[in-house]
Order: sequence, then structure tokens, then C-alpha cells
Amino acid sequence: MIGHELALVGGYWFLFTMAHFFADVGVQDHETAVNKAYNPLTRFFHCAIYTMLMTLMMTTLNLTWGEILVSCLVLFSTHYIGDSYLIVSWWFKHYRDPPWAKGVSPKEMPEAFRRQPITTTLHIEIILFVLVDQLWHILWLGVPAFFAVWEGWL
Repeated sequence: MIGHELALVGGYWFLFTMAHFFADVGVQDHETAVNKAYNPLTRFFHCAIYTMLMTLMMTTLNLTWGEILVSCLVLFSTHYIGDSYLIVSWWFKHYRDPPWAKGVSPKEMPEAFRRQPITTTLHIEIILFVLVDQLWHILWLGVPAFFAVWEGWL
């Protein structure tokens, strides 16, 4: 029985991931994408729109209002933190450790990243930066996926 439930969680997680790409990338304009890391108000509105769209999906499932509220709080707060790029920058600096990042704080990483000349190595680093950012967001989609299968927690 637990294998069946885990498979369902994976299925819901996949559906939430598809909704995530629409809500995070599909409805985001270029100005928001560029400025959300530096402007807390822009990031707040982006995360609010993202959370509202994810809430629409959650209301189609059999989640209680408490589960939807907890999921919304988790998705909004982790999305807000993630879109500051501090977590990705910290990972990039400490695990990827590119030469241009020497002496750069995680908070300064996005700007230092943008100042680099375009090279094949930079393209790979951009892909890794985006990949880690998206993995951070997708990780937290497990909360509503869990609630969708194991109902009645809240």
C-alpha cells in the first residue's frame, strides 16, 4: 500500500512541477525576471502571483483549507527566499567555486555573475545556476503533493 501512495505523491509532484513552470516562468515578464533578485517588492508580487496560481491547482484537489494554507505559506516563503538567489549563490560559491567568485559574497554573486564575459564555461554555469534554482523550487512542491495523497493532516 505504501508503494502505491508514494507513486501517487510522485504523480502529484509531477503535476505541481508542470504548474510551477507555468506559474514561475510562463507568466513572468522580462523585467520581473531581471529585477526580482534585487527588488524585494518585485519579488513579493512575483511570489504572490505564483502562490495564487498554485493555490488554484490545490483547490482542485481534496486538500483541506488548513493544508492549502500551510502549502501556500511554504511555497510563498521558499519561493521568496529562492528568488533572492542567496541560496543558489551560496551553493555556487562554495561548491562550484568559479575563479571569478573569489572574494565575492553570496549577496553580490548575481551581479558578479552578470558582469562575466560570455564564454562556453559561463553558459554551463548559467545552466547550473538555473538548474539549482529550479530544484530548490521543485523540492518544496512536495508539501502540497504530500497533502494531496495523505489527506486530513490539518
